[in-house]
Amino acid sequence: MEDSLGVHGPLGRQIDRVVNFQERWGGIALPPAPVYEGGPRILNADTPEGSAGEGWWFSAGDERVSMAYGFMIGPDGEFGIHADHWTSLHAGIDGWVESLALSTVKQFPTTCMIGVS
Repeated sequence: MEDSLGVHGPLGRQIDRVVNFQERWGGIALPPAPVYEGGPRILNADTPEGSAGEGWWFSAGDERVSMAYGFMIGPDGEFGIHADHWTSLHAGIDGWVESLALSTVKQFPTTCMIGVS
């Protein structure tokens, strides 16, 4: 099976995951998260890392500050942090973005609720 870029096999499927993520989320600037040193600043996919045996991850975006871990998309599409080991934070990037939206509404309720009666 060939992916959209003409790459065959398991790596081709991983490249498709990266391309799909970038098309949907790439370039979106996020507000700072109240945890994990603010989370990624701008969502941006990078080259897949890993192997068929351990699974494939790719970067979800650059950190706001220098840290010992990175924000990644895991083998099953989950969003998490990776350093010496993998820690899933949400089932997917949608969950992370939704949690940021909810924390922003909680932090700034009057500015987020303008026009709501």
